[in-house]
Amino acid sequence: KLSKRVGINEETSEKFSFRKRKFNMPLEELNFEKKLAHNTYKAISNLGTSVGTAFYAGGEFVLTNFHVWNHDYEMNACDKFKITNNQDIGKKRFSCKKVQHCTKELDFCLVEIKLSGSTPLSRIAQAPRFKLEIEENQVVRLIGNVKGAGLQASKGRGLVHSGTRYFHQAPLFKGASGGPLFNEAGEVIAINYAESK
Repeated sequence: KLSKRVGINEETSEKFSFRKRKFNMPLEELNFEKKLAHNTYKAISNLGTSVGTAFYAGGEFVLTNFHVWNHDYEMNACDKFKITNNQDIGKKRFSCKKVQHCTKELDFCLVEIKLSGSTPLSRIAQAPRFKLEIEENQVVRLIGNVKGAGLQASKGRGLVHSGTRYFHQAPLFKGASGGPLFNEAGEVIAINYAESK
């Protein structure tokens, strides 16, 4: 989980435990994933009934899945859609100003975000680098708001093309829909859609 506060220190790794299993993670890797998570957000659907993930796209815009925006795939006016950034950077909440474009075929929406008080999203976020070319069988990372419990990261290999989608082996669970998929250079190469059966 990326909300754990870990400072840079003399240690080369940080110890974690999960369900009584302990493991070490190199600080360099943890800090890299925390940097990627800086522009990834918990998203509340436009119906206010479910949560997913959204990520900064530049300007005052975020990308998410169409089914995160509205599970009935309806492009309606902004109602309850909100994003919240990771608690390590102040837990600011932003509301939707306007949904600019959605497509059901590729399952994404581009959403314009309102100011939070007097703060524009662009003041606290940094636009990611996007890469259009995708290499199969490369290492990928994803950031997602897993089960609404906060941003979590996972890593895997094996991008395989099938129709308009790619399949990968980085663990992806409910709530991570709409989050970014990164290559090893930290470039966004796709938007996560769903876990496989």
